[in-house]
Amino acid sequence: MHPVEQINELVQAVTAAEACFEIWRLLTFKNIDVDTAAHSKAFGAYRQFFISSVHAHFVASVMALCRLFDSDPGVVSLSSCNDLRLKLTSAQNAAFRRKLGIALKIANRLAGVRNQLFGHRADIAIKRVFDKAKLKRDELRCLIRPSSRAG
Repeated sequence: MHPVEQINELVQAVTAAEACFEIWRLLTFKNIDVDTAAHSKAFGAYRQFFISSVHAHFVASVMALCRLFDSDPGVVSLSSCNDLRLKLTSAQNAAFRRKLGIALKIANRLAGVRNQLFGHRADIAIKRVFDKAKLKRDELRCLIRPSSRAG
């Protein structure tokens, strides 16, 4: 795949992850900038729609993020775009490797969540999977926007 196509693929994955993450936050009332009164009323009236939408947006966000950080050979990911990294200066490459190293720690825990909950549904409670991974909601934002701070 041409490097420009690789960049486009990565940009699309980031865009999808961010959009789905923000929709999930809105639907789960995690967005403190939104008045939830109207949303709560709609959520109550159309519960089945919103329950499946919350799940779908969360899964889509997780899958897009896992794609960005996939370490399998032959995939388009931040880890595997060596041809693109050759075009960076040594200082840019060092900064990229440093940020990627920090993000990979979170991404590896997220991949475990993906595998246990969505890939190969394990016989374990959802909350326990997240507790075991020690994964926080805001860490997902750090994978989307590296300048964000996890809390």
